[in-house]
Amino acid sequence: MLFAADKEVSKNHILGASAALTVVTAIVVIAGTVLSDFIYEKCLNLLAGAGFILIGGDHLGARKPPCGD
Repeated sequence: MLFAADKEVSKNHILGASAALTVVTAIVVIAGTVLSDFIYEKCLNLLAGAGFILIGGDHLGARKPPCGD
């Protein structure tokens, strides 16, 4: 998505990235709905929060910026 303004990137790449993002979002929503039937909501919230903290820590500990030089 970041390369949408680049003239060398084909529209198929942008369309494919958008479609992939949409499909993955739908899969995660369905998985969350199914999991909420088996796991308490508080546990799901705790797992989601822990995941965000882990991902944020990983980005902060990275040796180079994710989108920079």
